[in-house]
Amino acid sequence: MKKGFTLIELLVVVLIIGILSSMALPQYQVAVMKSRFATVQSNVKTIRDLFEVYYMANGEYPTKFSDAAVEIAGCSESEAGNVLSCGNTYYENANPVVYGVVKDKGTHSLTYTLGLAHTGYAGKIFCQSYEGHDVSDKVCKSMGGKYFDTTKYNWRRYEL
Repeated sequence: MKKGFTLIELLVVVLIIGILSSMALPQYQVAVMKSRFATVQSNVKTIRDLFEVYYMANGEYPTKFSDAAVEIAGCSESEAGNVLSCGNTYYENANPVVYGVVKDKGTHSLTYTLGLAHTGYAGKIFCQSYEGHDVSDKVCKSMGGKYFDTTKYNWRRYEL
C-alpha cells in the first residue's frame, strides 16, 4: 500500500482553502478601509480645530491650510492652498466644510466631512461612499451612519 494523498483529496483541500479565502478577503478589505478612514477622521478633526482657532483670531476661516498652520507629515499643499495631497488620501478646505478623502485603486471611494462651527453646516458630520463601492458603504454603515441621500455626483451620503 502506497502512502500519500490522492488527487481528489488534494482538490478538496484546495477547494476548501479557496472558499475560506473568498470569505475572508472582503472582511480584510473592510478592515483596511476602516484603518485608513480612522486616520482621515483624526486628521479632519485636527484641521477643523485649527480652522476654529484661526476663526477666533481673525473673524473668518482660512482659505489656505498653511494660513492655519496645518501640517500633516507626508502631505503637500496645492498651489491654491486649499488641498493637501497625501498619497492615497487628501484633504480639502471647502468652506463651510472640511473633508478628507480615501482613494482606493486610484478612485475616490470614501469621504469624511465635518461642518465648521460658524456656518450653516455647524455640527454636521457625514460619511460618503461612492455609489457602487460596497466596501466604503460597509465602512459608513459600521460607523453608525444613517443613509441621508445620494448627491448629484453619485456619492451615497450617511449622516453620523
